[in-house]
Amino acid sequence: MTTPVRDVEMVGHVHWLQYENDIRFPAEIGLSEVLTFGIPEDRRRAILTSVDNTGRIEYAKDRPVNKVVRRNISHLPFGYEGLHTKEEAERKIVRFVQDKLLAVKGHDQKVYFEILGLTVVELKSVLPCCPKYADLPDEVFHPKDLAAIPPQNTIQAR
Repeated sequence: MTTPVRDVEMVGHVHWLQYENDIRFPAEIGLSEVLTFGIPEDRRRAILTSVDNTGRIEYAKDRPVNKVVRRNISHLPFGYEGLHTKEEAERKIVRFVQDKLLAVKGHDQKVYFEILGLTVVELKSVLPCCPKYADLPDEVFHPKDLAAIPPQNTIQAR
């Protein structure tokens, strides 16, 4: 059974750092509402929470992985300590999502949010040809008046 993209109400991500020889630990968890056309951007609800990693030991094996994550993905500085315990951050996320359908990119992300008890789909299952943010056309960011745009791919009666 496939889920229509219109049913997705939130998108989410989690960035992990690696500690104690390959144990992944969330460093940052973020979610944002999906807005339908016509709803102004300033109405979007979003949450981004950082997870306190105090007490986690970063071994030599973990450092190269974390360096790449910090530089290319999370942009969190070395030594950054998050604001919330893992449990507090995850409770905030669960309360924020409630019973809404969440889309994430990647199986590991899907498994993580499912473990929290959330209803999750992989983004590629609802939007198989999803372009990267940087490749989106300008129309996405500055939509024209939708009523003025003629319908595409219509079949005319003969």
